[in-house]
Amino acid sequence: MTEVIGCGISGTRMNAWLKGAFTEEACWDAPIGTLPAGTVVIGLFDRKEITTLVDFIQSEFVQPQ
Repeated sequence: MTEVIGCGISGTRMNAWLKGAFTEEACWDAPIGTLPAGTVVIGLFDRKEITTLVDFIQSEFVQPQ
């Protein structure tokens, strides 16, 4: 979930929210500096903020099995 929020999904409406995604921060095993076609980087959050968001989502909305 952290990778999807941070790096987005190329060619879809899921934008990358990680600051420096692909250009300064590694995403999806792509080399740094290479922005895949169709990827929009919003770059609003750092990695710690995205991790905190994912932790919150999982604690509030994921049911234990």
